[in-house]
Amino acid sequence: MASDADDPNIFELPSDTEAALALLAAQAPPASRICGRNPVASQHYLYTIVKDGTDVDREIERLRLAHRVHVLLIPTPRGTEHVLVRTEHYAAALREAGFDELAVCVASCAGLTVAMEELIASTGMAVSTLEGMAARALQAGWLAPAASSVLAQAQGPEEAPSAQSGEGKWGWALPQAGRLLVMQLRCREEALRFLWKQKFHRSPRLAVERHAAVKRVITQSQLDFQFVLRDLLGKQLVSEQRVGAGGASVLQLTPAGEQVAHTVNLQTGGRNAKRRR
Repeated sequence: MASDADDPNIFELPSDTEAALALLAAQAPPASRICGRNPVASQHYLYTIVKDGTDVDREIERLRLAHRVHVLLIPTPRGTEHVLVRTEHYAAALREAGFDELAVCVASCAGLTVAMEELIASTGMAVSTLEGMAARALQAGWLAPAASSVLAQAQGPEEAPSAQSGEGKWGWALPQAGRLLVMQLRCREEALRFLWKQKFHRSPRLAVERHAAVKRVITQSQLDFQFVLRDLLGKQLVSEQRVGAGGASVLQLTPAGEQVAHTVNLQTGGRNAKRRR
């Protein structure tokens, strides 16, 4: 009888991307723990830990196909975010919410969308029953209309929903994910707004972190500055450098960050002008 010692994978170390996911989970602020009591993270956060973005993307694809990580495409006012959640956590949250049929399917369906045919194959249930379940899941925020959520971002033609209707196919979703990403965006833009006003668009990290408007929006969001900084760095809107004998951290807008910050400040100026009128 083979022992555990004979298993060639028993001493296999996690990849850099898996280790980065574990680190993000350990450091997750309360507001990001929206999958049951487990955290989610935008994929670009991994780029701040594993410097080879191509390797991260390749590894996430491997973990997705192995049913270890589930990828959700969540629309935001600034585009679609790739949100990562452990498949086991997602399935457990679906069961807790009363969607056992989806929990069964998510354990075997790695796609960005789920089709009626996949639900039938994984559950063996009647179409009418599954249609009722899907309608409830749509209303509760666990599914989204495929045509609106993943059509433009589907990874491959086999996952792209019908351009005509999208009926019988849905995008995976997560209640409160939209709110989390909106709050993430508010924190991002407040930090960019502050840096835009500084000389050379740079400032000590501590000054950004302690700025009243930045602190206020982070507190309201129940996030933390480290979470916000990972967002800025992962989006390549800000660079971080160590300067001086003490190695103090200095943040500076990148060219891409300057463009976004300029737009944010124009929008803020327009809103302020409307209030004065």
